Formats: sequence, structure tokens, C-alpha cells
Amino acid sequence: MPFDPEGDKEELQVRKAAQRILLLHLRPGRAEQPSGDFWPDTDLDFSGATLVGLTLTHCTIRSITCYGAEFVELASFRGTGFRTKADFNKVTFQDRVDFRGTVFGGERDSFNGASFEGPADFGTKSAARLAGARAKRGFPRTWPPGWEERPVADETDWVELTRKDEPGQPAAR
Repeated sequence: MPFDPEGDKEELQVRKAAQRILLLHLRPGRAEQPSGDFWPDTDLDFSGATLVGLTLTHCTIRSITCYGAEFVELASFRGTGFRTKADFNKVTFQDRVDFRGTVFGGERDSFNGASFEGPADFGTKSAARLAGARAKRGFPRTWPPGWEERPVADETDWVELTRKDEPGQPAAR
């Protein structure tokens, strides 16, 4: 269903309410005080969705699929753990994205075809696999260790993300 965040304010409020409900149920709480509202084995599928101001910080998620999704405004996954799969293939991050402290726990994490159009921060300890992703020039970014930006032929506004030691290949874990 097409969605215009600027034009449909009621739909935007419904979407943000649903996102808040997810946030509340995907945080396990502290070890000494676990949350009784936590949904432990949640698989999220946001394929093709337009997500506005998504905040899933300090969550535990079994898997997430965002194939072709569009993230508008800040998208924050700070401190979140993806236990089995994190599929961000063909995603567009229109604004700032925060993956600091995010743990990619499975062998099926991918950002192939993802576009970063604003600032991005993966922190200094992330093991995210960014092969096939690209970024628009001119924004501050912190990529995971071992990743760098390289110019894209015939696209002066874009760079591609490649491994320093194996250009274009995901790192062995």
C-alpha cells in the first residue's frame, strides 16, 4: 500500500503507534528485572514498507527482513541483537541510521543493494556485512572495522562499500 508520510497524518500516527508497541514487546528488560511483556521469538517482516522514525533500540529480535523497505527520518537499531537473520537487502535509509552496539548473531545478515542517503553509524565493534551497499557522498559515517568507501564509476554522488582486504566480499567470521 503506497504511503506518503507528509500527506497522510492519520496513517502516520497509526504506524508510529504500531512501532511503539513493537518496541515495548521486543525489549527483554534487565537480567535482574526481566520484562513480562517481552516476545522472545519474534520474526519481523518489513519488506517493502515505509517506516518513519523507527526506533528498535536495545531489543532482542530473532530475525528481521526489510527487503526493499524505505526508512524515513532516524532509524535506530542501537544495542539491538538479531539472533538468526538481519536482511537489509535493497533497503533505502533516507536519513540518519544508528547501528551502534548492534549484534548480528546469525550467518544471514546482509545489506546487499542497500542505500545510505544520510549519516550512518555502525560503531567500532559491528560485524555487519555491507558488501553490495552504497552511500551518498557528503555525510559523516562510521562503518564497521575493515570496511571502506570506494568511488562508483559514472556516479560521482555515490560510493560503494567494500572490505579493505577483500573488495566486495563479506568477511569470514
